[in-house]
Amino acid sequence: MDCYIGVFRNYLSPIQSISLEILLEPLGYSPKLANSFMAVMAGYLSNLGIPRSGEFLRGGIISSYEKHSFQKSFWNHYF
Repeated sequence: MDCYIGVFRNYLSPIQSISLEILLEPLGYSPKLANSFMAVMAGYLSNLGIPRSGEFLRGGIISSYEKHSFQKSFWNHYF
């Protein structure tokens, strides 16, 4: 059963990367879909090793590839 949930979650990953773009849009940033998708996938991978570390990694990847601050890309996800 867990395998099916994991497969279904992977199909929702493009939707989560689009929601990341929507969250950053009011701040004046519009990350590329490929960079947001890569950040979401890397976050999933890091969560396998250390739980909740993907949240930090996603903010770090978006901030490094899109050249804006880590605080805005990380905190906007939560507030």
